[in-house]
Amino acid sequence: MLWASILAAAAVFTPASRDGAAIQKAIDAANAAGGGVVRLERGVYESGTLYLKSGVELNVPEGAVLRGGTRPEDYDDVVDARIRKHPERSDKVFIACTFQTNVAVTGKGVIDGRGPCFYDTDVPASEPFYRKPPHPRPRMLQFVGCRDVRFEDITLKDSPGWTCWVRMGENVTAERVKILADQRMINNDGFHID
Repeated sequence: MLWASILAAAAVFTPASRDGAAIQKAIDAANAAGGGVVRLERGVYESGTLYLKSGVELNVPEGAVLRGGTRPEDYDDVVDARIRKHPERSDKVFIACTFQTNVAVTGKGVIDGRGPCFYDTDVPASEPFYRKPPHPRPRMLQFVGCRDVRFEDITLKDSPGWTCWVRMGENVTAERVKILADQRMINNDGFHID
């Protein structure tokens, strides 16, 4: 089994260690060890941009929620000359993975982009959509130039921008992924595959 060999090292996070810096540190350590699982425990975790790296599975199990920030400045601009596109005039990303191999986002938990925080939701009920803001909205997941990618069982909720952008990918699978979103938000649709 392909994943058995790369899941030797594992880091588990409790809500007491829920900040994004700690999660990123675990991702970096798993990558440096040759691969592993970074698994959250039940609870709510908050983070800005996270960078998934080769050989790492980010596991958000049932009862765990990984929430993004509520402001554009909570997210990094993920810029790489090889990407060559800037959807919705934004380079901001919640979970970024660029030119990596053997990566996964799994678990029966929720990744919550907190999308309504990025729109003007104070609109009359007769208007079909919230107003787009002048500031950039982040994408929830962005995987560019990656190989052997797996999305499994995860729920992706309320992305402020595109929910998952896969560009120049190879051997990408998505199984039992749920995408939940307030349909009054513009451009927060599901998987964009280039």
